[in-house]
Amino acid sequence: MYDPEKVPFPIPVDFSKKRSFMKLLHKAYGMDKLNENDKRKIRATYYGMVTRLDSLLGMIIDKLKERGRYDNTAIFIFSDHGDYTGDYGLVEKWWTGFQDCLLNIPFIARIPGFPPVGKKETMMEMVDLYPTILELAGIKRLHSHFGRSLVNLLKGKEDRLREAVFAEGGYLKTEEQCFEPALKGIYYEKTTLPRKYGPKVLAKAVMIRTSKFKYIYCPDDINELYNLEGDPQELHNLAGEPEVAGIEQALKEKLLQWFIRTVDTVPHKRDKRGFF
Repeated sequence: MYDPEKVPFPIPVDFSKKRSFMKLLHKAYGMDKLNENDKRKIRATYYGMVTRLDSLLGMIIDKLKERGRYDNTAIFIFSDHGDYTGDYGLVEKWWTGFQDCLLNIPFIARIPGFPPVGKKETMMEMVDLYPTILELAGIKRLHSHFGRSLVNLLKGKEDRLREAVFAEGGYLKTEEQCFEPALKGIYYEKTTLPRKYGPKVLAKAVMIRTSKFKYIYCPDDINELYNLEGDPQELHNLAGEPEVAGIEQALKEKLLQWFIRTVDTVPHKRDKRGFF
């Protein structure tokens, strides 16, 4: 469906200042044996898959209109994650991969009665979908959560939602119960990496992303810091450089605040098993 010669070439990579999983995954999947044309074919195929999904969505919308349900149905379109599609010498995704090609996913909403507000340049997290649907449906929340409703944004009353977004992933080496069982076929190498190469492949990591910076803290591997204004492809890891020490410390502080604010919460109702 798409000419491989006309798609953008994937983002290059220098593994020397990247976390360990990237180089290991690159080799395990045989990506080191592919040439430029192979990588373009991967991306062209992915574009075709996106177009296929768009066609299927159109069928759903046509059916809603046919059944007279379109005008009273809220529609949300999003994905759970992106795909490397050759970027950084990788394909698919990884549990602790925090590049924008994985985390910057599409999100489109169409709400009956809401004016079309067009594209919004702001950050959100998928946890924000939950309180949005509750508000639209008039349902009272029954437990604590950390999402922020998008309703005012979707109505055009606000232009920004969050100043920073967060992501976390990975396991401790003692958490073998979290490792996927070895699967036959195309996922075999992926599911055997932790046992083959040790805990660094899935080392716990956490990310904070603002409009200008992305910082990844990984106690059992290296940290990463990118100035997204000058380096949107996240090619130059600045973590540990003296000139950005203040920025790195400030972002680490924001991570600590986020962990404290999103730690275990008290239930809304008293537990009958308690003493009070």
